[in-house]
Amino acid sequence: GKLRLPTVRRVAWHVVTLGSLTLAVVLSYVIRFEGLLNAENTTSLARCLGIVVPIQFFILMAVAGQRSSIRGLTLRDLWQLVFGVTMGLAVAAPVAMLAEANIPRSIWIIDWFIAISVLGGFRGAASEVDSFLRRRSLHAGSRVLLVGTCPSSEAVVRAIQSDTSPDNQRVVVGMVAKPEDRELVGRSTGGVPVVGTTKRLERLITKYRIDEVMLLSETFLGSEVSDLQKQAAAAGCTATIIPAIHTLVSGGVQLQPRPIDIADLLGRPTVEIDTAGLGRWLGNKTVLVTGASGSIGSELCRQLLHHGPEQLIILDRSETGLFWIERELSEATSSTEVIPCVADITDAERVEHVFAEYRPDIVFHAAAYKHVPLMEQHPGEAIRNIPLATATLARAAGKADVATFVMISTDKAVNPTSV
Repeated sequence: GKLRLPTVRRVAWHVVTLGSLTLAVVLSYVIRFEGLLNAENTTSLARCLGIVVPIQFFILMAVAGQRSSIRGLTLRDLWQLVFGVTMGLAVAAPVAMLAEANIPRSIWIIDWFIAISVLGGFRGAASEVDSFLRRRSLHAGSRVLLVGTCPSSEAVVRAIQSDTSPDNQRVVVGMVAKPEDRELVGRSTGGVPVVGTTKRLERLITKYRIDEVMLLSETFLGSEVSDLQKQAAAAGCTATIIPAIHTLVSGGVQLQPRPIDIADLLGRPTVEIDTAGLGRWLGNKTVLVTGASGSIGSELCRQLLHHGPEQLIILDRSETGLFWIERELSEATSSTEVIPCVADITDAERVEHVFAEYRPDIVFHAAAYKHVPLMEQHPGEAIRNIPLATATLARAAGKADVATFVMISTDKAVNPTSV
């Protein structure tokens, strides 16, 4: 079959490296002897080519061969280049002495400078040519804005640039930093400029005619991901997310952007609900829900109905709200008997009467004031309706031998932090 393009690049880099090392040795002799090579010097040159070049080549490949290509030049690449050339000469020198190659000492110094200059210069030139060609061909692929700057940003940029599969043609037009990293704007990472901050994401998408926004998951919290997704959608752009970099393939990053899901917005793994277990637990039971007409209580009642309790006692002091939720639940297809109960949980006598009449097995306590800033203006009502009413309900549940008492959104009754 045909060689893949990344393989071709690696082979090209190997050929260029071998040719550059050979050229460096030849130029070293030409400079050292001012172009006048007699028979003795020519013999020394041949021995140097046979000893130094192969050793330098294999050490360079061991140090950087699997991570390098003719595409791009980073500080890390330059350091590996200097280290590889130096180590190659350090290993080749004693070998040449043992082989009595008669290589002048000045050759080692000249060769070191020339080898680094030729290899570094070629890589730098190749990087500039590659950047120019990518700018000329921006229309050929999906225009990508990479959102987020972190230690793995450069690896992601290089992975995108080196991915040449026909169904994955992307061109990174620019990068976007977080507002607190605004000092990065104007700089470049992997040859890609940082064009702005996330505050102007929608405007940047329009300005650079972006097709896809790629978020680095390790850079943003769930709430930030949600905001960035909304900005991208407002600009008519697709938003994907790149998971944390952890998989290396052939010495590079395996790029796996995917659609944004609920786990990215939560900032934690999603919780899988054991619906079968809930059905076994709630089936044929009498369940009581306080605050049943509220926003939380009403949705809780709808969900409980799916799990088939024998009776669902919906309790609330708001008769209007209770009327509507009872009507909705009764129209649902279910074998559960829905029983509305108008009661105030601050009334201990009424609460005990309800428990004695219906004998619930499970209680979901969702009745509470939940708007903290408002209730801080009425602390007396908040205390009466949350901690004191919860205590009243709990005592009544204990007297009625309720098996399970579940507190929903009423944690402040136990650990008050606002009122």
